[in-house]
Amino acid sequence: MIGVNHPEIFNFFKKTVPFMLLFVFLSCSSGHGNRVHGDNFSVYFSEDISPKIAEKVAFYWKENQFLTGEKQDIKIEKDENENYILFIIANFPEEVKEKGLTFEERKLLLELENDLYKVFSKEVNLMISDQNFNVIYSVE
Repeated sequence: MIGVNHPEIFNFFKKTVPFMLLFVFLSCSSGHGNRVHGDNFSVYFSEDISPKIAEKVAFYWKENQFLTGEKQDIKIEKDENENYILFIIANFPEEVKEKGLTFEERKLLLELENDLYKVFSKEVNLMISDQNFNVIYSVE
């Protein structure tokens, strides 16, 4: 019989409860729309985006080990063709503005774009942005 102090139960809760809290904190945020938030990670989304899509992105980020422990914000919108746009805030936006991205960085972002099709079941366009979600680099 498994007791309350059983290490497997403790480890399960230790690993899953903090991430599950992400979905408890669905809230409105001034200026960027709705958001799903947990620890240092937020997914903002516009009114025409389902909260379930934001949750899927959050799970995708966690499953693919993109969570860094540092503050991370991303935003989801739709374009005029109903395709998704995912804004990712650059760690060093001024450097991206000045130098752009390397070939390898562009290649990785294109791979990410293709992989995100699994989450959205639609075309996804990645945009690298500053902390206010102003586009500084479009992945094409």
